[in-house]
Amino acid sequence: MPMKGKTGGALKMRISAGKRTPALLCAVFFILTAALLASGCAGTAVTETATAEEKVCRYKDTDPILKFKDEVLTYGEVKKIWAYSTSNENPDQFEDVEESLKEANIKQIAVNHLAAKRARGMGLASDNYYAAREYEMITRYMPAVYAEKVIGVEVSPTDAELLAMSPPALPEVVVRIFVAKEMDKAKEVYERIKSGEDMEALIIKESLGLSAQTGGQTRWMTVQNADKFPAPVVQKFLDAETGHVFEPFFQDVGFLVIRVEEKHSPEEVQQIWLANNRGEAVFKLRKEAFEARVIELVDKRKDVDFDNEKVRDILSGKLPKTEPVAKIKGMDFTLDILVPELMRMSSSHGEDKIANHLSKFIERAVVTEEAYSLGLDISDTTKEMIRVKGERNLSKLLKDKIARDAEEQPVTDEDMKKYVEENQADFTEPMRWCISLMEFDTQESAAEINVKVKAGEDFSGLAKVSGISAAKESSGAIGCYPKVEIPAEIYNVIEPMSKGQCSQEPFSVELKEGGDRWLLVQVYDVLNPSPVPFERVIKPIVEGRIKTQRRAKAMSELINSLADEYGYENCFIPNSGKENVSQ
Repeated sequence: MPMKGKTGGALKMRISAGKRTPALLCAVFFILTAALLASGCAGTAVTETATAEEKVCRYKDTDPILKFKDEVLTYGEVKKIWAYSTSNENPDQFEDVEESLKEANIKQIAVNHLAAKRARGMGLASDNYYAAREYEMITRYMPAVYAEKVIGVEVSPTDAELLAMSPPALPEVVVRIFVAKEMDKAKEVYERIKSGEDMEALIIKESLGLSAQTGGQTRWMTVQNADKFPAPVVQKFLDAETGHVFEPFFQDVGFLVIRVEEKHSPEEVQQIWLANNRGEAVFKLRKEAFEARVIELVDKRKDVDFDNEKVRDILSGKLPKTEPVAKIKGMDFTLDILVPELMRMSSSHGEDKIANHLSKFIERAVVTEEAYSLGLDISDTTKEMIRVKGERNLSKLLKDKIARDAEEQPVTDEDMKKYVEENQADFTEPMRWCISLMEFDTQESAAEINVKVKAGEDFSGLAKVSGISAAKESSGAIGCYPKVEIPAEIYNVIEPMSKGQCSQEPFSVELKEGGDRWLLVQVYDVLNPSPVPFERVIKPIVEGRIKTQRRAKAMSELINSLADEYGYENCFIPNSGKENVSQ
């Protein structure tokens, strides 16, 4: 999705843990800038045409997009819901907002909005899950406020304090160099420069060396960082006046004519460093102060912590995942609330990584509580963003409740029998080929036995005494298999064969470990597709499928009931007219 500027309304600061374990707050927002350039479609009037250089929207921010019985959501409001749901405080910073909203699924925005409305009516907004998720989101933004309002005020270093962080200041100089192959040429150029000829133009036109095209100017040099010159030579440059031209001398690449272009004293070097590094230096000091403050607050607030033993027991299955691992301000925090699902489910995220993730939340929480105690609060824009995100949490609460109610209905044997009958294709044994084989090291050995098979000798009797197959003890029988389990080389031979038929000629198969074997095969039976008897059906699998089916049906019924109760008209899709939210 193309966008202009940064994502969000503030710059984010990543800070490392230093020597502290567990990790310090990984993402703290130092609000250094908040202005982002608006672009894209915001507030643009509907027009008929647009140039290639100008992106024009079909919608104004005041245009109705989603219509319900008792309210209307405008393009501006829907755009804000979409932006806030992705943690972007300024929806107008993006190009192609209209296309982005289509990708975000305008219908899903409507469903979440209506589901949240019903959830509030059912009192789910007072549920612990909703309150805890809201608090967790607040902890993601409050440290930025604390960092700006407290640390930013406490740490306001003077120029002298910042200069103490700078490297040693040495005088520096820039010179311009003409390179000649012969001394006579160098002397000629020296006189021409002394007489006022443009040295830069002269270097570009007549000097040797790679730097000629750039006018022969060096980078800034000090006696400790002298580039191609010995330190004593650089000192001579520093001692000379600006504009002084040195008489030609030989060094490495040829005969040089050098003019001093510019110099900085140690004091000037310090001021240049300060101008270039003030922001970074202040940032570093505030970062260090913030890290120290987090350690102090974590030690101070022993009541705000998580239970590592519970985390271990929940991950191992000894405790249910609904068991709270932390309690803050009367709210229970579960792993479901605090740890992303992918982190909980992925085998690459072990107990230590999850504990580290929880530690970061605790650190954010203690900073949040300290900020509240000082009368600080997040901005109204951030509150609105959290409220919009909260609609998704309310929607999830409602959907979870409906899914839970559907899944808690008992699944009887009759339910399972009916499901198996309605989905017979999923409970049918595929066609299987029952195979006997003989295996040989060489084609000649296989051909010798094949003559006997063609002469009418019993295949199973020959398989019991011939070849090197491990199946000799079972007269060559290796079992009955569907097509997907039979190697292609064998299936291509047996596919046209009927019960009792044998392969016409020996054929080779390649071994995984290298080399090949020669085979003779017989299809001693062909089992046609047949329904699996109910007694052999794996009931837990059928029960799980039925619950999944009930959950999906309940979700579909929820969506339809929301449309019936609140009404729904999608004005976003051109020429769509009214549209059922469940479609």
